Amino acid sequence: MAGTGRASATGAIGSAPSTAAASSGTWLVAILALSTAVRLALAYAIPPLGDEAYHHDMARRLLAGHFDHPPLTFWLAALGGLGTPVLGFMAVRLPFVALFTASTWLVFLITRRLFGPTEGLWAIHLFHLAFYFPLVAGTFALTEGPLVFTWLLGSWCLVAVFFRDRDDRPTARWIAVGAALGLALLAKYHAVFLLSGAGLYLLTVARERRWLRHPGPWLAALMGLAAFLPVLVWNYQHEWISFAYQLGRGTHVKPFQPEAAFLNLMGQSLLVTPWLWVLLVRELVRGLLAGPARPAGWFLSIMGVTPIVLFTAASTWNGQWSMFHWPIVGYVLLFPPLGASVVAWRTRGGSRARSVLAAAGFVSVAGACILIAVGLRPGVLAAPVYMPGGRSAVSNHDVFGFGGLRQALRAKGAACPGNGFIVSGHYMDAGRIAWLLDDDCLVTCLGDPDDVKNYRFIEGGVGWPGANALGISRDRYVQDDLGWWRPLFDRVTPLGTITVGTPPYRTTLHLHLLEQMRSPKP
Repeated sequence: MAGTGRASATGAIGSAPSTAAASSGTWLVAILALSTAVRLALAYAIPPLGDEAYHHDMARRLLAGHFDHPPLTFWLAALGGLGTPVLGFMAVRLPFVALFTASTWLVFLITRRLFGPTEGLWAIHLFHLAFYFPLVAGTFALTEGPLVFTWLLGSWCLVAVFFRDRDDRPTARWIAVGAALGLALLAKYHAVFLLSGAGLYLLTVARERRWLRHPGPWLAALMGLAAFLPVLVWNYQHEWISFAYQLGRGTHVKPFQPEAAFLNLMGQSLLVTPWLWVLLVRELVRGLLAGPARPAGWFLSIMGVTPIVLFTAASTWNGQWSMFHWPIVGYVLLFPPLGASVVAWRTRGGSRARSVLAAAGFVSVAGACILIAVGLRPGVLAAPVYMPGGRSAVSNHDVFGFGGLRQALRAKGAACPGNGFIVSGHYMDAGRIAWLLDDDCLVTCLGDPDDVKNYRFIEGGVGWPGANALGISRDRYVQDDLGWWRPLFDRVTPLGTITVGTPPYRTTLHLHLLEQMRSPKP
């Protein structure tokens, strides 16, 4: 039932209608190749971010469960990490870069099925103009990449069920939905909105309610639950700690702050580019107002509306307006109808419409370049140059503010204590230190449970009775860190400070010798 959402214009970008099918494949390959090449270059050049370093450190340990997120991100980081002796941290990012290339393809497939191939090309073009998706979800070893991919994969499988050319093999189609749902649940807990969106569509579209009497949806739900079972078992063994942590972040009640919703929405608009955000919200509202009478628009809108509305509203009572990346996945399925609207607009508006679109695209690309240039000024990056055997001649271990850590510690004479370990009070810093020191010493994290995250579950993650440790703290964390460490050790001796990093990202780190650890609390 392609084109059930609205009438679609034909003809690939810059080509006649009769050549649309032939040229769409060429344009698709070109966009995918260019996008992948640019993101590979960024993955090569940019040092590991704090969360990425933490994901890599946890991935090397292959834990049975995780405090903050389901395990798919860590599994992918472990897979990429096999190549770090040759490619450095770029290897950790390779699976995430590949996933976004697949995500782009899925956006095209969904749009082509619902609206047409030209609309699909415009949808993926606009998808790449939204800052957050290609430059964050598409490049870095973060949870957003697997979430976007599995969200789109599950949506594509649902489209294959609801918007089908033939009513054949329904059970097989639902099995594919179940497999995609299982992957999504292993990516991030946001996957529950994939399930709720599909259920809402089933209940609100009369001709689809028949599926409630079919074994397919129930089989899909069971498959998703089966894939999620290891996460459930691990949480059961650990007093539901991961669910409690995430629910606590969303439901923690503070004084009502209606202005937080506005700030949250502004943050969302910055992540997806302001002018695109306005158009995406317009598509969301149009799809909801049209209702089930326009199934394609209705499906795409209800799949995205719940995370957008819920997380925006939550910021008014939990005070976390700055977490505007939480609802962003809700915008992913609004690019297909936006692609269809752009094609219709170009058909009606002619050269004027083309000029406006070109100008908007230029502004988006120029803004992204300026943002990268400002954030990654000269002196921050050190590109890797590798010698035979995988040893680096020029290190790319220049994590923001932490470059040169190994050399600074040696110059200070503050190496890893004999029969001891290195400790930080913040999980991101522990990940940075572990990456930069490259197994010179076991690194763990001791502090506030929210700042320790998975480190409490690794072997020796809470330390060893009688052992000594080298404590490393940033300026803003040092007093809090000492408040956690003093009760755990017999003696805490200041060792002075070291300065690491390259201008303008210079960081002062405080060193403390922590002696004779007492029996730590698990």
